[in-house]
Amino acid sequence: LGNSYIFTNDLPSMLAEIMGAEVVQNTRGGARLREQLNPETRLGAKALELLQNEKWDYVILQDRRYYPISKPQRMKRTIRKLAPYIQASGAKMVLYQTWAPGKWHNDYNRYDSVSNRSDYQSILNRTIAEIAEEHNALVAPVGTAFLLCSHSSYGIKLLMGDYSHPTAEGSYLAACVIYNTVFSRSSMGIPYTGTLDVMTAFKLQKLAETVCFAS
Repeated sequence: LGNSYIFTNDLPSMLAEIMGAEVVQNTRGGARLREQLNPETRLGAKALELLQNEKWDYVILQDRRYYPISKPQRMKRTIRKLAPYIQASGAKMVLYQTWAPGKWHNDYNRYDSVSNRSDYQSILNRTIAEIAEEHNALVAPVGTAFLLCSHSSYGIKLLMGDYSHPTAEGSYLAACVIYNTVFSRSSMGIPYTGTLDVMTAFKLQKLAETVCFAS
C-alpha cells in the first residue's frame, strides 16, 4: 500500500518474480497512507476490500517520503488504524523504509531539521523504527541501502533526475531488500535480474545482503 515509490518501475512485479509469489499493489501517485482507509475513494475502497476479503502473508506500508520527518504523529496514527485490518487478514506488517532524496532536492530547503542525506535518513529511520516497535512489524531498510550505495564506490545511480524517484536499479535494490526482510535469507544468487546486466544485479544483491544481515 503506497504511492509512486512503489509503482515506479513496477516494483511489485519485480517482487513477484524474485519471490515466486503473488504480489498485489494498491497505489496512486502522491498518495498518503491514510487515504487507504477512506472508503469514499477508489484507493481506500480497494484497500479495505483487499484487507477485509482476502488473506495475506505480508502487507507492506509506504507513506509519503517526508511524513516520517514532517508528520510523524499523523503517520503513526494512520498505521494504528490500519494495524487491526492487517492483523485480521492474517498478515505480518512490513514497513517500507524509504530513502533520503538526493542532495539537490528541495526538501533540504523546506525542513530545518535536515541539512544532508544522512540527517534525513537518520530521522526517517528513527520514526520507522518507533512504529515497527509499537506493532512488532518488520522493517525493510531500503533507505539505508540507498544511502550506503551513495557513500560507496558502487557507482550505481539509484535516483532519477528528480532526485526522488528510483531508477530501475533503485527499484531492484528495494526488491532485494524486501526479499531479505521477508524471508530472512540472502538475496545473493537470485536468478532474476530484470532489465539489469548480471554484474549490476550482483552488486545490488550483495549490497542488500550487507544492509540486512550486517548486524
